[in-house]
Amino acid sequence: MCFVCATWPENALRANIYAQISLALNRIYTEWYPSKGYNFNITNSTQYDQYYVSGRNIFTNISRIVDEIFNTYLRRVGDFAPYYAEYCNGTTVTCKGMSQWGTVGLAESGLSPIAILRRYYGNNFELVTTNDIRSIPSSYPGSPLRQGSTGDAVRTIQRQLNRIARNYPSIGQQAVDGVFGAGTAAAVRTFQRTFNLTADGVVGKATWYKISYIYVAVKRLAELGSETEPYPDGSGDAPGASGGGSLREGSRGDQVAAVQYYLSYLSQTFYPGIPNQVPDGIFGSGTRSAVVAFQRTFNLTADGIVGQATWSALETRFKSAYDDNNPGSFFGAYPGIVLRQGDRGLRVQQMQFYLL
Repeated sequence: MCFVCATWPENALRANIYAQISLALNRIYTEWYPSKGYNFNITNSTQYDQYYVSGRNIFTNISRIVDEIFNTYLRRVGDFAPYYAEYCNGTTVTCKGMSQWGTVGLAESGLSPIAILRRYYGNNFELVTTNDIRSIPSSYPGSPLRQGSTGDAVRTIQRQLNRIARNYPSIGQQAVDGVFGAGTAAAVRTFQRTFNLTADGVVGKATWYKISYIYVAVKRLAELGSETEPYPDGSGDAPGASGGGSLREGSRGDQVAAVQYYLSYLSQTFYPGIPNQVPDGIFGSGTRSAVVAFQRTFNLTADGIVGQATWSALETRFKSAYDDNNPGSFFGAYPGIVLRQGDRGLRVQQMQFYLL
């Protein structure tokens, strides 16, 4: 922070610090530099990232705020990834993101830090505090993945290749099942040929980080106009997992939309006793009634709350119903028909859910 910045209103300082934390964490989350072959995670240049000088003088008020909020960052509502909160001073340098000097006037007019941030990045943003503090990890599992490998690392590669395939269709879509089979090996080889790597179907360190780099690039995760980045596996960790809360009336976000889509599909295929839902991401009384109906249908505690047990049952019943209704396909496969403006029904709802 500059000398004059130390005299800014506290809400302006907080908004700036939140943006700086989020940008730095986005660089770490996307592994932006390691995926390009560098051996560091963030630069020491304000042209790209942050600047730190060990031992330089600091300001007490700024130090106090940083100590208080160092583990809080900005993200889209329902997203997992820290947002790339681009900013500039707004005087000698301008950008599409936040104007640092512009925050001063907003703070003086009475806006809170999150209100200031929403002025620049949009209303669909929230501040998130985490206590999961650890050293910077490397996402590479430590040894190559090849046909026969299983586990979360394989699932990560499958999920990322599926998204890349939307831009590079020759790679093809596959089930995200955590099993490195012949289909995954073929997709890896196609990816390797496309990006001038040795086409051996093995995901070593070079291929792993190249997949990571292209995935971040196609989703624009290191840019202001990024796609959403929900929890791994699409709709998120099960509510209640790792000490998190359950979904209930009043909840919002992608997990709620996932619940609503599952309920809608089940209602319109095999279980008409479950009220149909619109996947709008808002857990209202109608969604609660549908959850209760689902729970009663499958002998679960009918409390209208989606915890781990109900979430697991929803996913299991949905995937079973989808497979029964689409023989020979897998969840998420192309429906085989072209969807266009004016179309209605489950296929359109499915597409809308994927677009959340």
